Amino acid sequence: MGRGILTEVGSILGITIVLALVGLSIVTAGDATTPGDIVPNAARFLFGATGIAIGLWMLLLIAGAVVLRHRPVGVRIGVHLLSAVIAVGLNTGLLALVAGPADSGWSGLIIAIALGAGAVLLIAVIIAVLVTELLIVQPRRLERPESGRPARRAGAA
Repeated sequence: MGRGILTEVGSILGITIVLALVGLSIVTAGDATTPGDIVPNAARFLFGATGIAIGLWMLLLIAGAVVLRHRPVGVRIGVHLLSAVIAVGLNTGLLALVAGPADSGWSGLIIAIALGAGAVLLIAVIIAVLVTELLIVQPRRLERPESGRPARRAGAA
């Protein structure tokens, strides 16, 4: 994987995880018994309710970054956001399939938790993709020539 793709994927994933943890820390702060429990509760909530989505989206993000490396920024943003929506949708659907047959009355709550965590994750993804593509990756691509190779000197064969 090239350095540009690694920068793109790493920054999108890193920003997304940090923003999702901050968002879920705010949402779940009332459930913590001590202030030291806020971030661990948010991490359990994030990776427990949307772990499938994060893993699937990471794979789709890597594939999209590799395939779309020479495409316009708008296309890359759209594909990255669409892949996140697909991953969260599949995550919620899988949890609904697992929790649905259980007739314990908890299936609705499990689906609601997955939808809430997925919504926070999608908000974090939107911010992370926009920041990365418009402020981190795009300025670096504008500095290089179109071909990606250094410009040839005049008279060089």
